[in-house]
Amino acid sequence: MKKRALLGEYASADLGDDRLRARMLQLVESVSDDPRASLPGALGDGAALEGAYRFLGNASVSPDAILAPHQEETARRCRELGDVVVAHDTTDFAFPGEKRRGLGRLRGTKERGFLSHVALAVSWDESRDPLGILAHEWWARHGRKKVKKTPRQQQMDPSRESQRWHRSVENVCRLVDARHVIHVMDREADAYDLMAAMVSRGERFVIRATFDRCVAGTDERMSDSLAPRPVVVTREVPLSARKGSPLPKQRKIQPPRTARVARLGIKAAAIVLDRPKHAPPDLPRSLAVNLVAVEEIDPPTGEPPVRWWLFTTEPIETPADLERVVDAYRCRWRIEEYFKALKTGCAIEKRQLETLSSLTNLLAIYMPIAWRVLRHRTLAHVRGDEPASSVLSALQIRLLRHKSRTTLPRRPTVKEALAAVAAMGGHLKRNGRPGWITLSRGYERLLAMEEGALLVLEK
Repeated sequence: MKKRALLGEYASADLGDDRLRARMLQLVESVSDDPRASLPGALGDGAALEGAYRFLGNASVSPDAILAPHQEETARRCRELGDVVVAHDTTDFAFPGEKRRGLGRLRGTKERGFLSHVALAVSWDESRDPLGILAHEWWARHGRKKVKKTPRQQQMDPSRESQRWHRSVENVCRLVDARHVIHVMDREADAYDLMAAMVSRGERFVIRATFDRCVAGTDERMSDSLAPRPVVVTREVPLSARKGSPLPKQRKIQPPRTARVARLGIKAAAIVLDRPKHAPPDLPRSLAVNLVAVEEIDPPTGEPPVRWWLFTTEPIETPADLERVVDAYRCRWRIEEYFKALKTGCAIEKRQLETLSSLTNLLAIYMPIAWRVLRHRTLAHVRGDEPASSVLSALQIRLLRHKSRTTLPRRPTVKEALAAVAAMGGHLKRNGRPGWITLSRGYERLLAMEEGALLVLEK
């Protein structure tokens, strides 16, 4: 993506002062060349760095205002495609060591930081092209840990953190027609009140189940209803290796696994859920949803089978319907890659800013940049046959042709050009598809070469 296109993700921000907007665009232009660089490294130690610090600490600047243009551009990209998946998830940003103003406690660690909930739009096809951020909110946990409550007390607490899933869905649907959005969420979103609210508004979802819920009007659980159902379709899915969490409770949910191609059996049932006993009485007594069960056939010895139970509002009549539900859920991995792009590719947790407000403003600056970094990895597959000139400047292509270890065609495609960019970042062809880190590193080198060439041409 050309830098001018990236700046378009910020250009219409309303910060209440044109000087603030100009400072923001200058900051974006400086840090986007090398997202991992420190602010002094990207801006130098002079007036630009001091201006950036003042901008990030300005009380008139907010993450919402910075991100608004990118969210509008993301909504536009979604409307052009029709149906899209929106993956919702939460991550934390930890800042160990020094105390900084406004940071709060993080669950399971002695570190301080804040949490961020993100809704990432993704194309609903095999490319899973990341389209951008549609909703975002952050918060810090202050004070002592909350007193333990009964499930009923938790459900009746209007300040509970789980309400962020409701707000995220509502914010997405303000930007994009709800009829064309499939909301995808992991196990933490398995909440009766959330699904009931979305069904009542006609919103679409695929949510991974945590609980073996009761079936209304029977003594059965969901597993009992699924057991006699035949496998309708099988498919093979590549699974990445996973170390497993160091936390015992989380490790039980996500045990370690080896990388492999898993053979999955898929079946489904239309079920009616019973309202949980601890749920507020104003929720419907029952809820009709579809349930898609995905389970690994013949897993490796010593490893538990991969198993997903997916609640959905999508149809389940045909094998193709079931595969579409599974494909929608698989789009959720894009948001985990996005968080990695923020933390590793943009080094958010290494930033030395002293206040929560400055850190969240900087996070908002980097969120569209991280989206661009992630999209670099998919461009070769999404638009591989298009001319390279659609994503790179003529000078960049000339420089690639000069420095590439392989010969570029006279009119290279996106796939050919980005393979050369990845090679500049240290990628070896025998290692398979390039990752976003090597693509980002190669792109940084290309931008540095372009800057040097432009200085020479100006003389």
